[in-house]
Amino acid sequence: MVDSEAGRPTLDHRAECRILSLDGGGAKGIYTLGVLKEVEAMAPSPLHECFDVIYGTSTGSIIATLLACGESIEWIREKYLRLIPDIMGQTTAPGRTQALIRHAEPIFSQRSFDDCLTCLGIVAVRCDQYRPMIFKNTERMAQGRHATFVPGFGAPLSQAVIASCSAYPYFEKSVVHTTKDGDVEVVDGGFVANDPTLFALTDAVRALGKSPDATVVLSIGTGDFPAPTPSFWKRWKKRLASPFLDIEFAETIMRSNANSMEQLRQFLLPNTTCIRINERFNLPKHQTTFLESDPNKLNEMFNLGSDSFGKEDNEQRIREAFGWPPAG
Repeated sequence: MVDSEAGRPTLDHRAECRILSLDGGGAKGIYTLGVLKEVEAMAPSPLHECFDVIYGTSTGSIIATLLACGESIEWIREKYLRLIPDIMGQTTAPGRTQALIRHAEPIFSQRSFDDCLTCLGIVAVRCDQYRPMIFKNTERMAQGRHATFVPGFGAPLSQAVIASCSAYPYFEKSVVHTTKDGDVEVVDGGFVANDPTLFALTDAVRALGKSPDATVVLSIGTGDFPAPTPSFWKRWKKRLASPFLDIEFAETIMRSNANSMEQLRQFLLPNTTCIRINERFNLPKHQTTFLESDPNKLNEMFNLGSDSFGKEDNEQRIREAFGWPPAG
């Protein structure tokens, strides 16, 4: 909700806090959109009105920001299917970075943190301090220093999103222009929290004063897809190249990161209701990476996300957890 007088996001006066948390995963964010399409269809109102806090890492930050600004899943999906093949189809880090900027600027340059209709968190990593840098849109999520809080550290919304998506070394490092520290070098948030749920819960509990037991989370991954089987020549090249340029190695890091964050959440906040949708796929036809650029494969991943939602009775679980009206 938005406080009409202050123009800032504010929570209803109620016991619960509703969180939407979106993983990183590059092109596989299209899977996330497939899940969200089903969530949007069953939701009682636009998604930015259904969640008090929306958090995103990397590709999840793109989706989270656009949802917080009031866009629909179909609108975001159309943009993804148009921009991903161009961005991920580039063969170099500078090429991918320039393509990302070229597509992100028209979408985000006319938006600011003040345009967000709910509380937003964008996760990135500050290179000089080796620690998370979380861009937020409202002082209500500030954990200390409320009086001097500046939305997004003073950086434009577009820079925050691009920074969160800067998966070095597959993309170049990003620079954001902050009010306090000037230009700061930043990389992809997936290095610290590919699943940003714990960060979102920390804000809900410490900044917003909500009880963990009265907080509800919908956490959506980007799917757990098998890596493509490399050809003989690719296997030979991998022996000569640095392992840090190995996509399978990077995928392993991000997958392990997300699984670790989920396990920590379960240990630390066992009474917090969290619905996690992130199906694992094992068939050879599902092989892909976060650099996927094939439009047909992207459409297939979107459909797989939609199918994942339909399993384990997620609709009923979400309706009960979030207090949404029953079907029919």
